[in-house]
Amino acid sequence: MLSAAEASRRLSESDPRLPDLPVVLDDDLRAEALGAPSAIERIRYKPGTAVVAAVRGPDGPVWIASYAAPDKLEKTRRRAAVVRGGVRQLSAVTMTGPAHADRLLAPRVRRLLEAEPALLRESAVLRYNPHRRLLLRWRGHALKIAAGDDGTGAEVAARLARAGMPVLPPRRVQKGATSTPWWGDGDLSTRPDAELERRAGAALAAVHSASLGAVAPPAVDPAERARCAADAVAILLPELEARATRVARRLAALLTDPERVVAHGDLSPDQVLTDGRSVRLIDFDRAVSAPAALDLGSHLAAGGTQALIDGYREAGGRADPRAVRSWQALAQLQRAAEPFRTGHPDWPARTTAALESAEELLT
Repeated sequence: MLSAAEASRRLSESDPRLPDLPVVLDDDLRAEALGAPSAIERIRYKPGTAVVAAVRGPDGPVWIASYAAPDKLEKTRRRAAVVRGGVRQLSAVTMTGPAHADRLLAPRVRRLLEAEPALLRESAVLRYNPHRRLLLRWRGHALKIAAGDDGTGAEVAARLARAGMPVLPPRRVQKGATSTPWWGDGDLSTRPDAELERRAGAALAAVHSASLGAVAPPAVDPAERARCAADAVAILLPELEARATRVARRLAALLTDPERVVAHGDLSPDQVLTDGRSVRLIDFDRAVSAPAALDLGSHLAAGGTQALIDGYREAGGRADPRAVRSWQALAQLQRAAEPFRTGHPDWPARTTAALESAEELLT
């Protein structure tokens, strides 16, 4: 099995259009470029086009980005300037700056600062996914700033909450920014509890039985999800391409159930908040019209347990074990690239293990 350093070196050698890819991926080279050690929290990599990583150093989360097209650096510089983001050029093709000066998020941040000039001073960064979203804790709320517009997901959550379901709906602050009241003291990933997980299963059964009227989340395409996940594995570890492709083709043939519900779309233990007594489902950004087993399989693939499915069934939800296993296999395939994206020091072995898990679920 290749080490992470060897796999990253091979990845860099195969992508000459991004000559600074090693500077982003290698801890020592990145520390030399930034002037201090840092740990990768999230990587977004598009071969031949761009690599951008959220890294945490002594001054908090920053991004380091390298682009094949030089005009992207100039655009990054201009957008950072309007939010007073102190960017720094590291080479002819690579730049770094604070999270709020992210090229795709800075326009959203600028509009927020016009209304709340003290926002950055008064808030704390909870999570940062470069070119996607920035989550801040601010004035008793979780403020999410996203590159896209979460119109459908926010409306799904709002309607579910109005129907009396234990869902924490966001309030739209502006295009691309939503605010949710701070609730509870953890989630099921940090505070695992079988009884609370059963309650989350009951809540999910209620969500799946809901009628949202004219609100129509997009329909899921499992074959496309499987193909994209297999492609991601093949880019990172080409020796796994044939196996990943076989799993994707098998999933495309299996996941053809025409029954659809309003599904969370990305359910995992960290999407279930708790105060120790009750639960709230959050983050319906990826809400879809899909078979109910999508959410159940996703939860299991992310480390959830059978307790959620037990609570789901007790509340009247139907869960075909074979369908749940198939959707769990898809979720495992989709998660196979996550160890690389989160900078895990042993990502090749973990990617391989996730693929093996998907294969076992299909046997």
